[in-house]
Amino acid sequence: MKELLQRICEYDYSQDDSLGDKQNQQGGASKKDTKSTTLLVATQNGLTEGVKRILEVYPVAIYDKTNPKKRNIVLLAVRKRQTHVFKSLMNHPLWHSLAEAVDINRNNVLQMASFLLHHMPRQIHGSVMQMQYEALWFNYVKENVPAHLGSQENKDGDTPDEIFAEQHKDLLKQSNEWIKDTSGSYAIVAALIVSVTYATSYTVPGGTDDNGRPHLRGHLTFDIFVFSVLVSFCSSLTSLAAFLAVLSSRKQPVDYVRSLPLRLCFGLTTFYLSVVSMLVSFCAAHFFELDHRIKHKISPYALVLIPLCLHTYEQIPLYWNLLRTTLAKEPRPRYVGDNVTM
Repeated sequence: MKELLQRICEYDYSQDDSLGDKQNQQGGASKKDTKSTTLLVATQNGLTEGVKRILEVYPVAIYDKTNPKKRNIVLLAVRKRQTHVFKSLMNHPLWHSLAEAVDINRNNVLQMASFLLHHMPRQIHGSVMQMQYEALWFNYVKENVPAHLGSQENKDGDTPDEIFAEQHKDLLKQSNEWIKDTSGSYAIVAALIVSVTYATSYTVPGGTDDNGRPHLRGHLTFDIFVFSVLVSFCSSLTSLAAFLAVLSSRKQPVDYVRSLPLRLCFGLTTFYLSVVSMLVSFCAAHFFELDHRIKHKISPYALVLIPLCLHTYEQIPLYWNLLRTTLAKEPRPRYVGDNVTM
């Protein structure tokens, strides 16, 4: 890359106006009117190292704009969701003038962030994560640009908030339907677990004596049973409350940035904890009925975990990516990959 940058002629501007025809033949400034420059290609593909090196070698490249929409490097980085490039440009001496620039349709940097991105990063799966990513990116750009850009209108008279609402209305509808169906299903199962564990807490293995004390009190397996029933009841009740909170929320784009994903992740965590502890309580209660000749030689209770493990295996990628995106300080960049069109 360093060797190639020494040989490009895009930025070999001449002070002599009579050399204009020669520049046209050698690929000078006129070439930037027909195709993207090296800096703009590196920007839209998230090649941060290339962007930094080009600006070091050719500082004048900071004024490059796309054709025909006339978007500068900041507008292009925001439109392509290249977080690292956008973040690196914040330290540039011309940051304020670059951030306040507009394209040919008078779209500023916030309006670039409000347009829907159709090709998401490969870690983003499903409408909910896409809605979260879009809302997180819009808020991230909004926090790092001048405040007056939020009320600026483009050529069609639309503000960034109006463009965001229009562009994401279908995605918001899909996300609300998914999160409503998912939370409703988990809430029903959590309510069933609450009922089962509540009834189980009054069913003591081995019975009680005349004073109501369990005969197996002090036995390790009995203590495990009592503790797991308590954990299952409390965690299932907590997960039920979390899913009900998700169902009763406004489900607006701003809610997808932090509150809704955190509630959903918290509800899923407590739900799985309630299921696991319920299985442990079942195994502990059933342990007393197992023949003493085989209960120390085999582990039949491992079969109970197979359905749970299969379901968990399918849900871990969504859960992990949703939690990581929610707790991240900045949205992840969008990388195109190997298919870089020059």
